[in-house]
Amino acid sequence: MGLNVVRRILTQAPDFLASNGLCQLMGSALGTSSGPQLSSLEDLVDEAQLNVKVSCYSFTELNQQNVTLFGSTVMDASDREHAIEAFQSHFRRMGATHLFFFVLQAKHRLASA
Repeated sequence: MGLNVVRRILTQAPDFLASNGLCQLMGSALGTSSGPQLSSLEDLVDEAQLNVKVSCYSFTELNQQNVTLFGSTVMDASDREHAIEAFQSHFRRMGATHLFFFVLQAKHRLASA
């Protein structure tokens, strides 16, 4: 779910990317201390015939302080506690312990050869 926008862009990239063009995306992904969980992109990238490079330049642990910070960004301040609980629940369900910030670069496979 969290990578839906990235998936949509990569799915359509072959139709809109110039033959020698480069698509660059900045995003975030949940993961563990082992790294971000980006495996859901693998089949899509193969089908789209793209060469993809992902660079993770920073990450943060999903500790109570960070989850509270995420909850503080809720527009309706009266719903802040519910938002914090929702973030905590989501991260637990996903098995996520870290949030990674990445730059993804995609090119047509033929242009990369």
